[in-house]
Amino acid sequence: MSKRKKGRGKSAGDVPPSATTNTTAARADAPTVAPAPEPSAPPDPRKARAAERARTVAPTPEPPPPILGPSEGHADKLAPHGPRLRWLALGAIVLAWVFGLSLRAAWLGSLDENPEATTFEGHRLLTTADAYYYATGVLHETTGFPTGNDRVPGLDENVLIALGGFAVSLGFAIEDVCLWMPAVIAPLIAVPLVLLGLMFGRLLWGFIASLVAVLGFSYWNRTVPGYFDTDMITIPYVFGVVALLVAAFWRRRAWLGTLAALLVILAPYMHPGSERVLAATTIGVVGYALVFTRKDPIGYRIALALLVAFLPIPFWLRAPLILVLELGLPRLRVPAPQIVYPLVTLLLFFVVAWQSRSMDVVLDILGIDLDDDGGRQRARAADLAVSFPGIGHTVAELVSPDLDKLSSRVAGHGALIVSGALGMLAMCWRHRPFLLIAPLVGLGTIFAAGGQRYTIFAVPAFALGNAWLVLLVGRMIAHVVMRHRARLVEAVAALALSPLLIGPAVAHALSYPARTAVTGPEAELLTRMKERIQPGDVMFTWWDYAYGLWYHSGARTVIDGSKQNQDTWMVAEALFTSSQREAAALARIAAETQARYQGLDSFIGDVLRDYRDKTGRPVSDFVPALREGRVELPEKTREVYLYLPWRLMQIAPNVAKLREAKGLVPDDELGRRTFLVPVQLGPDGRPLGRSPWRYDAASQQLIGARGDKVPVHTVTRVRAAGGGLRPDERVVNPQGHACVVELEHSSMRIFMDRHTYDSVLTQLMLIAKPDTRLFEPLMFARGGVIYRLKI
Repeated sequence: MSKRKKGRGKSAGDVPPSATTNTTAARADAPTVAPAPEPSAPPDPRKARAAERARTVAPTPEPPPPILGPSEGHADKLAPHGPRLRWLALGAIVLAWVFGLSLRAAWLGSLDENPEATTFEGHRLLTTADAYYYATGVLHETTGFPTGNDRVPGLDENVLIALGGFAVSLGFAIEDVCLWMPAVIAPLIAVPLVLLGLMFGRLLWGFIASLVAVLGFSYWNRTVPGYFDTDMITIPYVFGVVALLVAAFWRRRAWLGTLAALLVILAPYMHPGSERVLAATTIGVVGYALVFTRKDPIGYRIALALLVAFLPIPFWLRAPLILVLELGLPRLRVPAPQIVYPLVTLLLFFVVAWQSRSMDVVLDILGIDLDDDGGRQRARAADLAVSFPGIGHTVAELVSPDLDKLSSRVAGHGALIVSGALGMLAMCWRHRPFLLIAPLVGLGTIFAAGGQRYTIFAVPAFALGNAWLVLLVGRMIAHVVMRHRARLVEAVAALALSPLLIGPAVAHALSYPARTAVTGPEAELLTRMKERIQPGDVMFTWWDYAYGLWYHSGARTVIDGSKQNQDTWMVAEALFTSSQREAAALARIAAETQARYQGLDSFIGDVLRDYRDKTGRPVSDFVPALREGRVELPEKTREVYLYLPWRLMQIAPNVAKLREAKGLVPDDELGRRTFLVPVQLGPDGRPLGRSPWRYDAASQQLIGARGDKVPVHTVTRVRAAGGGLRPDERVVNPQGHACVVELEHSSMRIFMDRHTYDSVLTQLMLIAKPDTRLFEPLMFARGGVIYRLKI
């Protein structure tokens, strides 16, 4: 056989595709076989154009993706993203956004069942207490009100104030802006989820995950209409940064990591907590770069950019430094970058970890405390010999969830949290950069022991995992049923299974109770106080009602939703002591002392220390001295009002627990069990619904559901008269242990123990028997009662 025939018989698969293509192009340009050009000959432009046409017209087909198997971004060729696919992605985002907005609007409609309680001056009231914190900031920035409360957030502190102020400048009412903004912004969590699906060639995966995430239990609870808080921005923002990091490692594009680092710098403006969460993500990025991309300089460039974002230097220095790294590192010739880059990364990591407070959340988990201020406070309080009760057990969001509640808040059901975990494992096995979402998963599950509010961070991750598992099952079905139309069968099967993921979220969303943080009568009462309040005046009340009070009255408070430290003892003690003199003195001391402190600083320790140093008496004498009038009160510089909303009765037992400061409250008053049972009465005077206790007027006893009998000491009937309350108090059994208060004006009967009956809360709010030398009654209304402090 001649050499020419041997050459023609050689298979095209034995040579590289480029060589085959060039040969084909050469034959197309010449009618006869021409000898190969000399190496020194210039390239023929016609041959180059022909080769380009051949590569365009006949690309090498890619094999179908396997059901399982690891993959790396630089090794796979993703499906081309044409304009049509991008429009489909945009449509998926819009559909998911409309889905989330529509269900939130439907939920909001349930508030119309009781408009008298849920509206004020023609606007629906906000649905959570925290929402009034930022609403007051918007009110202050747009109207200049209030001016005497230094705890109100400003325009430079949070992006939520800027967004709300901008919407108000367009002509929308503040109440409507704060009500509807969560419903509009929260569904934008669909954006990073859909874009992840687009990037990995699985748009349906991102779309199904977005439908689940916009209604995720924990995410829904904190983004319903009227929840004007940072979660609606923080979660999409944090997950968007993580998605950028996944894309940076998948595409091997360092500039995506640089963009993520620049967004990290802005994270405190979204919410300070988001910076701390991204600090945990940064630790994961450093570990990922050292383990999985240790030979790739791009991984270290991404990690270095993130670490620079956390350096304890001004932000206007960090941002240019990140840009310098992005532009300069590729041009910097570093010998052995696989050695130099890891060393620089580790050095910078330790600098950030030990000098920047942004790593506190991670270091606290590891048992390392870098909070110098907290350490100094503990050192200053060590000499007081006082044990203040913690507030964590009284706040639902701070309580560690059990397994059932954790599963419900993260994924909607116990089975879905298991399937979501399996889906994430398969997702990370197939595409390794998804390991970067592990910090969010850990924070929302394992570290949720620090409070169930953290479960919100795991919602998008489990939505992705469950959606991936659905597609995986669909792909298995496609391989068995109809392989020649595998993509179509996979999509149909996944869509058919998706209601299993979305259904529990929809059911929870529609059944979630709709209520407002401030009722209509309370808003009216506080608005009437606005005429009396002067800059710096203080409303002394429990922290649950502080933010709503800020918004509607403009007054300051001693404690609030953010300030839940040891100073809460002063309010709890004032409400549940039997001495009105002590309550009035504590209110004056708290209001005047707080004016000298900044932000969230606690001052009760300094108050006790000053008393000890001036009198030479131990701090255990402080409470008896207050009751006897032996404590010198600070000079009056502002008015102090006592605000007691009727809803305080619902949480009174929890508030009573927070007055038990060992070493400060007399020992015989510690360990008391607060007995307080309100019973709503119907028009005929009979209880509405079932109650664990009932009052037997014939025997003057309380009778429990199990037959327990408690003798009644006092029966008090309270009726409205002359713009106030008039009590009719009658002792029926001097040896009794319980008391009965009948509120004729509210059709309510309240059973309580004698200590609660003697407390300031009962005497001033329910029975209206103030010591007029100490308290001046101002208002008795459906929203509550307000007194002015006279000392």
